Amino acid sequence: MKHFLLVLITFSLASAAFAQQSEHANYKPLVIPYNAKWQVTKPEAAVYRRLAYFPDSLRNISNLKQPAFNFAVTDYYADGTVKAKGHYQDGKKWATWTFYYPNGQLDCKGKYDGLKLTGTWEFWWPDGRPLMVAEYEGSNKRLLSFWNHEGEQMVRDGNGTYTAITLDENGTRMVKTGAYKDGYQSGEWTYGPEGGDPVVQQFFGDEGYPKGGVVYANGKVTERYYFGNRLAVEPEPEKEHANGPGWWYPDPAFYEKDYPVVADLFNCRVEKVVLDKKIKASTKHYYNVIQAFDNGVADTLEVGVPLVLPVFKKGLQSHLNTYLQLPDHLAKLNLQGLVVAVYTVDAQGKVKNPSIVKSLHPALDEAVLRMLNKMPDWQPGTRNGKPVDVVMTLPIRMKRSTFTAERESNVPNGGNWQFGGGSL
Repeated sequence: MKHFLLVLITFSLASAAFAQQSEHANYKPLVIPYNAKWQVTKPEAAVYRRLAYFPDSLRNISNLKQPAFNFAVTDYYADGTVKAKGHYQDGKKWATWTFYYPNGQLDCKGKYDGLKLTGTWEFWWPDGRPLMVAEYEGSNKRLLSFWNHEGEQMVRDGNGTYTAITLDENGTRMVKTGAYKDGYQSGEWTYGPEGGDPVVQQFFGDEGYPKGGVVYANGKVTERYYFGNRLAVEPEPEKEHANGPGWWYPDPAFYEKDYPVVADLFNCRVEKVVLDKKIKASTKHYYNVIQAFDNGVADTLEVGVPLVLPVFKKGLQSHLNTYLQLPDHLAKLNLQGLVVAVYTVDAQGKVKNPSIVKSLHPALDEAVLRMLNKMPDWQPGTRNGKPVDVVMTLPIRMKRSTFTAERESNVPNGGNWQFGGGSL
């Protein structure tokens, strides 16, 4: 089986490379191994593989952590059977795509426009019989035709009854059924064990508008919901959006989460560079990627070089204590909570364009802005040793007429905040 896969991929590489040689002479074919979650993995752990094309020099790839796919790609199952064929443009799917079952039968075929399915899509059962025809326009989807497991056409010209039988996690045969009207789900739909009572009832209004539903357990109502569609009919390409190979997520079994896996696929040498712990940076390390060429020349690229944050050497809390003054009329209001300011520390270390993104009181906002405008110069942030503009976020906690510059971990949804200061 492995020999068959090697022969198949080698033949595909040679054929595709020859076909594109004149138009994309500086591109090379690349085989990318994926695990079952579509994370880039080691070849020996691959469940899927993708044949794609990239510039032969990593320096010509704009983002080595997330290289954008372009031109034709072909995906394979582990045994070498084609899984999908299609095209990308600047990292987005476009034009006609075809998907195949593991047995080689055509699964579905249609066009993409970026992340969206567009136009008419056709679907087939694994034995090759027709399954459905759907039409996509923007966010709108209409089912035009549907055939059941026995080959009977149940929906014609957008009207009829849809019935699908699937197995749940326990192997129980579950039935999803309901009416289609003018291409949209209509009226009452149900989902439950074959021959038994439904466990979900879903209701639809005009043009498939979901009107909520009911969830049952042991014949009793356990939940009533009023939004969303829990009995959506989702063909395979729509599921591909959630876990398809559009991004370069490294397999955590073999790589760190920010590792530039494309470097391994190019057989480059990768060196991890750990920063001094005293340096306040957005990350604690980066990578040197060394690509050797046939002519003996080697090219070194730095990947993930962190942003070294600006430092306010005067002491941020001290500056707040001196220059952030609570207006007299606010002292009686007993204000408590968080006010958040955003500002830029430019390459010269000067504070520019302060603004308030979370307010407690307009008068307090003005006081915070006055304090920021009085700030002396910072030590500017740097990237690759060069000063750069950096947007900073400063959360300030007010409690009992006192102000405290909050650290990132003390702020709600802390991952969205960047603490703006040096020592407190």
